[in-house]
Parts: sequence; C-alpha cells; structure tokens
Amino acid sequence: MNKLHLLIVLTICSLAAVGSEARHIQNDVARLCQPTPLSTIQKGINCSCSAHHSLQSIPRQNDWQKNGLVLTIRLHGCRDIGSIGKELSTYHDLKTLDIQGSGIKKLENGAMIFNINITTLIITNSKISRIEPNAFIGISKLRYLDLSGNKIDNLPVEAFKEIRTLQTLNLDGNKIDFIGKEIFVRLSSLQSLSLRGNKISTIDPDAFQNTLLLGEIFLDNNVITNLDFTSFVGLPELITLSVTNNKITKLTVPCEGNGVYDTNVDGNENCSPAKLILKILNMANNDMTVLSDKFIQAMPFIEYFDVSDNSLTYIGGNAISKLRNLKVLNISGNELISPNVEWVLPIRENGAGFESDLSNNPWICNCETAKYQAFILANGNNGMVASLNVECTPKSEKEYREYQQCLNPKGEETTSAATTTYGITSSELPTVRPAHDNISFELTTARPAHDNTSSELTTADDTLNQSEYYTNSILSAILILLCLVVIGFNIYFWKFRPQQQVYRDGRIIAEYIQSIRISRSHSPRSSPALSEASSGLLDTEGGPRENVV
Repeated sequence: MNKLHLLIVLTICSLAAVGSEARHIQNDVARLCQPTPLSTIQKGINCSCSAHHSLQSIPRQNDWQKNGLVLTIRLHGCRDIGSIGKELSTYHDLKTLDIQGSGIKKLENGAMIFNINITTLIITNSKISRIEPNAFIGISKLRYLDLSGNKIDNLPVEAFKEIRTLQTLNLDGNKIDFIGKEIFVRLSSLQSLSLRGNKISTIDPDAFQNTLLLGEIFLDNNVITNLDFTSFVGLPELITLSVTNNKITKLTVPCEGNGVYDTNVDGNENCSPAKLILKILNMANNDMTVLSDKFIQAMPFIEYFDVSDNSLTYIGGNAISKLRNLKVLNISGNELISPNVEWVLPIRENGAGFESDLSNNPWICNCETAKYQAFILANGNNGMVASLNVECTPKSEKEYREYQQCLNPKGEETTSAATTTYGITSSELPTVRPAHDNISFELTTARPAHDNTSSELTTADDTLNQSEYYTNSILSAILILLCLVVIGFNIYFWKFRPQQQVYRDGRIIAEYIQSIRISRSHSPRSSPALSEASSGLLDTEGGPRENVV
C-alpha cells in the first residue's frame, strides 16, 4: 500500500513539473513573442530575445496559438536556441522560418521533414559549422535558402540534393575554401548563388554542372588567384559574375574544341576562345597585369566591364572596339601609361549611353595621349562624359615640346581656329602651362558636360607655344645687345672723356683771359683783382699753366 501511495505521489509531482515547465514556456513566449496576423486565419509569430530573456527552443504552436494557420516564424537574437527540434513539426503549414543570431551549431538530418510547405529558410549569424547530408530532406518546395554569417567550412556533396526547387542560395560570410565538383549538381532550378566573404581559393571546372538556369554568381572577398572561366562556359543563362577583392593574377579561358588560353603565357595564338553570355563582369580590386584581346573576345555580349584598381599595364584595344553592347568601362586605378582610342570606340555605337572611367592612371604626355584627347573632343557631341578624359603632366621640357608638337603637327598657333588636328579645331586643343618654380608642367583637358552636346575646353592662362618662345628669345638677345652698347659708352666716357675735357677747358679759359687783357689795355679802370687772377692763370709766356682744372 505504501508503494502504491509513493507511486501516485511521484506521478502527481511529475505532472505538476511538466505543467510548470509548460506554463514557464508559455510565459516566455507571451513576453517575447508577438503574433502578426496576416489575415483572419493566417498568422505569424515574431520573437525578439535579449541578453536577459531568451527562448530555450522554438515554441510549439500550442504554446501561443491554437487556432489558425501559422505561415511565418521569426526568431531574432535568441542565442539559447541550440537546434531545430521536434517543436517545428507542429507547424504543418509553415512557409517562412527566419532565425537570426541563434546558437544553432548544425543542421541535423531530417530536422524539417514535417515542414513540407516551407519556401523560405533563413538561419543567419549563428554558429552552424556542419550541414549533414540529409538536413533538407522533406522540404521539397524550398526556394530561398540563406545560411550567411555562420561557420560552415565544408559543403558535403549531398548537402543540397533534396532541394531541386531552390532558386536562391546565400552562403556569404562562412569559412568555405573549396567549391567541389558535384556540390550544386542537383540544383537544377538555381538562379542566384552568393559566396562572398569566404576563403575560397579553388573552384572545380565542373562545379556548376547542370545549373543551367544560374544567372548570377557572386565570389567577392575571397582569395582566388587563378580564375578559370571554364567553370562558367556551360551556363547559358549566366549574366552576372562578380569576383571583386580577390587576389587574381591569372585568367584562363577555354578554347573552342580543346585546350585553354592562359592570359599570362605567350603562345596558343590559334585558340578561338569559347563564348560566354556574360553581360556584367566585375573584377575590381585584384592583382591582374594584362587583359589580352582573346580574353575579351570570350565575352562578346558584355555591357558592364569593371577592372578598376588592379595593376594593369596593358589592355587589348582591338577586342574592346568590337564590343558593340558595351555601356560601362571602368579601368581606373591601374598602371596604364598610354590611352587607346579603341577603348572608347563603342561610343559610336551607344552614344550618350556609354560611360567610362580612366582616372588615376599614370598617363604620360605622348602622341597617343594627344590623339586620344582629340578623339574625345571630336566626339563630344555624342554625349561623352567627363570621366572619358585623361590628364597627364610632362616630366621634362622635351616631353612637353613633343606633346605640343603632337597636338599641333603644323607648328602653328594653338589659338588659331583655322588649323585642325585629329578632326578638331586647334582652338579646342588643350594647352599646358609651365610651373614657375620648376620644369614640371600641368595639363588642363576638356571636361564635356553630361547634359549637353557641346564640349567646353578650359585652357591655362599665360599659355606658352612655340612662336611665343622664339619671339621671347629674340627680344632677350636684343636687350642683351643694347645693354652691351650702353656699357661700352659708359666705359668710353669714364676713361677717355675726362682728359680731353681738361685740355679743351684750359684753352677756353686762356682765350677768355687774353680777351680780358686786351680790353684792360684799352680801359684805365681795369680791376686789380681781375688782373691778379689773370696773372695767376697765365705763365710768363702768356700760355696756360699746367694741371689747371
């Protein structure tokens, strides 16, 4: 009897404990979660946890809502939720599960096997490091999967095999270092793939096999050094490829038939590169030095081409000139020294719809630069923007003279509107101004406006051209000659003039005194002082004394 009483007491205590826990969970849910009605029978739940109050697990539907269809669950900042457990199976109509900032460490096999209606799954900024092979089994309607901001370092071959309806996959901000051969092979509906901010260094050439609907791939902020376009050739819908902020030094494109073309190796000139459908290619902030014509030929449909902030010293111009669809070309921040007119020839096809940025390159003032600037001015009525212009600074007077000669081969005044060079009038040509304190020069080029078709040219004050230079030289020589003449006259008057002046003045004084004597002999009233003065100025023979001043 005593044993029966003890059993009854234990049963009652257990039921009380379960009920207390259930009430505690219900209190947490009531405090942290708010229902969000979508309609009269369709509802959602938003739970916002804090450092002091957090859910231990995903709440069951009965913990907060017994009636109606639950379509959305959002759990933000609930760090104590460590797994997706059986609680989720109580939501049979769930379509969106959004968990951010949780403590979930892995996606277990069959975790959502009963949630067959889920279309959007977001588990971000958590601690997931492992995806088990059958983690997504049962959710055959999933279209959007976001696992960014976790610690995933390896993608199992069979991780995504059960979600063939997936259209968008975001794996940004993980620790993935390799894209294997068959990881995405079952994702036949995939349209967008983002792998930004990982540690990817290698991509298998067959990594995207069978993803025939894939339209955009983002591989920014990784450590890729060799970008092999073989991985992308078999994708007929691939429009956008972004590989910014990597360490790319080598580009490889496949040849039609057999073989590949390495842009860093001479040879294989008979290779006809396989064509890609790419329209947007962004390779900014890498370490490339060369873009060959054959590489550019592999992208005949490109519209947006960005290779800014690399170390490019050469870009094939012939291939770019044939890109009839090109609308944006950004080659700023490289090591290019001579602009090529062929880089901007698509302006004739697209007019005002073409933009280019060639800034922040160490352009030198040579004939290629002059020819390019003249072409820009000549096509200003096509709506070319200011960023198409280039600026250069002559490093020596010789370079400056040669550059001026290229601007005006006939040697005429650059202000003469009658002379034309490269299809524009000389009055429109840019001029240079020498610095006052050194031999460096500053070039001011035209800045066509965006909103009109006329090109305006800003010229430097006090321009210096060849005619002015020769004129100034002649004037300087004349002034020097005049100075020499003046100095000669001064020397003459200083050395020879004083002695002649003494003898001439002495004769004049003697004649004057002689005339006074004659007049005194005829006048009885002659002055004694004058007589004494005259006797002092004349010697006994009547001639003038020596050393008389």
